[in-house]
Amino acid sequence: IEALLPEQAVFFGNSLGGGVVVRYALAHPERVKALVLASPAGAMTTPEKLREILRQFDIQNNQDVARLMPKLFVHPPALSNTSLVQNVVRSVFNRPFLRELITQLSVHDLIAPQQLRQLQPPTLLLWGELDRVLPLEGFHFYRRHIAPDRLTAETGRHLAVWMTFEDTIRVADHVVDIGPGAGEHGGRVVHSGTVKGLLRAKGS
Repeated sequence: IEALLPEQAVFFGNSLGGGVVVRYALAHPERVKALVLASPAGAMTTPEKLREILRQFDIQNNQDVARLMPKLFVHPPALSNTSLVQNVVRSVFNRPFLRELITQLSVHDLIAPQQLRQLQPPTLLLWGELDRVLPLEGFHFYRRHIAPDRLTAETGRHLAVWMTFEDTIRVADHVVDIGPGAGEHGGRVVHSGTVKGLLRAKGS
């Protein structure tokens, strides 16, 4: 990231990505202008509560998929109970890196209160109070331990996140596109530069 971004940037992280950008801000505060955390994961909790959270993503069969979908969506898509969607969901959650995360993550990997108190960038914390994947205790943990003079916290009924928001991308000064796909299909820089360059980039 240091090589790709010419100056400080605002980092946005949703769910697991929220925990990742907090870790990055702690390690490289000079690179982070501000943080936007949308229902971030990583809040310190008990081993029992962590196992309960991770158990949601231990997808072995269609019954597990059926239990997960209402937590991911306020109104699950009409096709969510079809074999096609169920097979895709099972495939996603059984990728090796996700299986490793689900089976090996421990409370020692979570973010501690004293680490949050060290966060330097101004931080916007967003949380959907009726969302069902991560417990609301996570919101209270982040709000309690990030310094009040650096934190703005907002809650609503549900938090909707568009993973690709074209209008935002078009007004960005600098775009880093990592892909060409998600998860194990990503990992290389497809483009780093202007929006015009992004539109010409092959594989973006």
